[in-house]
Amino acid sequence: MSESITPIFVLSIPRSGSTLTQWIISSHDQVMTLSEPFIALPLVYTTRENGVIAEYNHAALHRGVKDVIEAMPGGRNAYLEEMANTVRRIYTRLTPGGKRYFLDKTPRYGLIARELIDMFPDGRFIFLWRNPLAVIASMMGANAKWRLHRFEVDLFRNIDNLVDASRACGDRACMVRYEDLINEPEANFERVFDYLGLAFRPSLLETYGETELAGRMGRKMGSAVRPGLDTASLTRWKSVLNNPIRKKWCRQYLDWVGAERLSHMGYDLNELQADLNTVPSTAKLIVSDVIRTMRFGWPGPAPRRTLRDR
Repeated sequence: MSESITPIFVLSIPRSGSTLTQWIISSHDQVMTLSEPFIALPLVYTTRENGVIAEYNHAALHRGVKDVIEAMPGGRNAYLEEMANTVRRIYTRLTPGGKRYFLDKTPRYGLIARELIDMFPDGRFIFLWRNPLAVIASMMGANAKWRLHRFEVDLFRNIDNLVDASRACGDRACMVRYEDLINEPEANFERVFDYLGLAFRPSLLETYGETELAGRMGRKMGSAVRPGLDTASLTRWKSVLNNPIRKKWCRQYLDWVGAERLSHMGYDLNELQADLNTVPSTAKLIVSDVIRTMRFGWPGPAPRRTLRDR
């Protein structure tokens, strides 16, 4: 077991290149990782009344924890510090001697990003952004089915939380766009490694994924399929978001994210809208999209509405 190590958090919504980033960073001999540990989520959620479904009464648990926090010298900050100590001890036990960092890439950590920043003043925080249109298309999966209702938390709450947390983190964070990692991997991964205080070797861009990644979540290193530095992934969304229903929803989604948040992420609202408008519309999968929308609703940040309500 190492001495107490420093945590690295890769924070993004799913389908933003976080697995690729995790694989390349953890290929360095100073970094340990597991696929998606999740361990900080339930600890932080003891401070929240809502958001948990359990056999026990979570509202009662929350009241009990609230009593603990109110009785504890230092209050909530002290409680989160103890939670951080627990997480750090687990990271440290997982990390072999000689390594300095443990990388935690858990997709829903966007929900607790502000708490993580407070809990780990020495932590390293990598905020990873990707063109929202490419993210949406990737979320639909290989069969390109309209299933965004499964990702409402990520597309709305998580993106809002991540922008807010990255602003709060300021210079403590490293912000990087997926497109930059793909177009200029050597320069941008060198910037990430410099932020971490690690020496970057260009060979990592060739050898990542050769060591098996422990854990059941996410893709495994050493498997036949691994995320690649493929520039085709930057425009593949245009072959998915190409019918009127999808384009309409995407326009509304970009408007919801808004010019300010998109600018913070490194994108321009008008450019994304114009790019979407250039995609030729087809009738492909319209019937399927209508059926799924009628069944699951029109994905959004508020209570879902169906096409019949519009």
